[in-house]
Amino acid sequence: MRRRLETIEEALANKWTIDINNCWIWNRAIKSSGYGTQWFKGKLWPAHRLMYICKFGEPPPNYDICHTCNVKLCINPRHLYAGTRLDNMQQSVREGRAGKVLTAYQVRLIRGLLQSIKFGVPAYTSNKLIGELFGVSYKTIELIQKNVTWSGYAG
Repeated sequence: MRRRLETIEEALANKWTIDINNCWIWNRAIKSSGYGTQWFKGKLWPAHRLMYICKFGEPPPNYDICHTCNVKLCINPRHLYAGTRLDNMQQSVREGRAGKVLTAYQVRLIRGLLQSIKFGVPAYTSNKLIGELFGVSYKTIELIQKNVTWSGYAG
């Protein structure tokens, strides 16, 4: 019978290698998103989030654990910080890692399509279809719809 891991340190021990940039590269299970994963106390965790919790404690609710090094497999605590989803997305745009960046005009058009759906006009019937129209993911459309991104912009 396999012994259950009791601490985060035990869960992460000896599961990374250090590269020339001092990134601690996770060398175990990796999700399709490119982030390392580790089971701990019956839950599958992002490896970098576990390391952050191990070294700094729980981040504020709904905060992402971001990488200053931009390496998804890095779990070096010196390369990790807690930030909002918006912080994470803005860093991604600044550093050229983001996909397509929408213009204010495109956001106005997206909001118009979302309003037409709300009032039963079947122009585009899903966030996925709107995303395809503008070359972004359905998640981007959902974040605009929920005022997580572009929230200060009334359009």
